[in-house]
Amino acid sequence: MDLSIRNAPAEIVQGLQSRAAANHRTVEAELLAIVTEAVSPPLRSSPAEVLRKARTLGLPVVSESTGLIRADRDRRQGR
Repeated sequence: MDLSIRNAPAEIVQGLQSRAAANHRTVEAELLAIVTEAVSPPLRSSPAEVLRKARTLGLPVVSESTGLIRADRDRRQGR
C-alpha cells in the first residue's frame, strides 16, 4: 500500500528531513518508523522487571538510593 501526505508545511518537511538524516534513514524510512511506533502496542514492564533491569545496568534502586542520600547528607553535616 502506498501512502502520501499532501500540502505538508515546509517546516514539517524540513524537520522530517533532519530527523531522517540524524537516524541515517531516507525520509520514507523515517516516516515508516514514526508510523510503526505510533501504531505499535506500548511496551509495558512490570515493576519487578524494571527493578531487575535497573540492577542489571548497575543503576541504584530505591533502597540503595536512600542509603546514598543519607551518606551524602551525613558527609555534608560532618558526621
